[in-house]
Amino acid sequence: MDYRNLICEIKGKVTHITLNRPEKLNALSKALRVELDAALAEAENNVDVSVIVIKGSGRAFSAGYDLNPEETQKKDALGNPALDRKRLLEDQEHWWKIWDCTKPVIAQVHGFCLAGGTELTMMCDLVVAADDARIGYPPLRDMGTPLTPIWPWLSGGY
Repeated sequence: MDYRNLICEIKGKVTHITLNRPEKLNALSKALRVELDAALAEAENNVDVSVIVIKGSGRAFSAGYDLNPEETQKKDALGNPALDRKRLLEDQEHWWKIWDCTKPVIAQVHGFCLAGGTELTMMCDLVVAADDARIGYPPLRDMGTPLTPIWPWLSGGY
């Protein structure tokens, strides 16, 4: 598959998936997440691949979700709880694809790894962080608990 927001390379038995929106600090747009799902499925179905590594291009792993309203919120969903719930469910289904992958998925983190980028790493089997990695969830100050479905298991709150 041709990707616009990712670089997908196979080196030996490892598929390297690189988030490739460095001008946006690899912010997770809807298009990038759709491509990530496809790249994961492609790697999982390739019998020659044993491990999947997800990393970011440029100076960040991922600064989180792309907050551009055209990307994340349709005008008809604003103020409509049913449509917002549907969007949140789609986000959760996306993240579970990483968790459910039958091959080990490793997050190779450098630079900023914030909000949605943190959610991505929480769904991976292993996180390898560079010395300059800044991992966090800044929205917690304003909204409470992260939405990632794995959070209760990782925090011991289940």
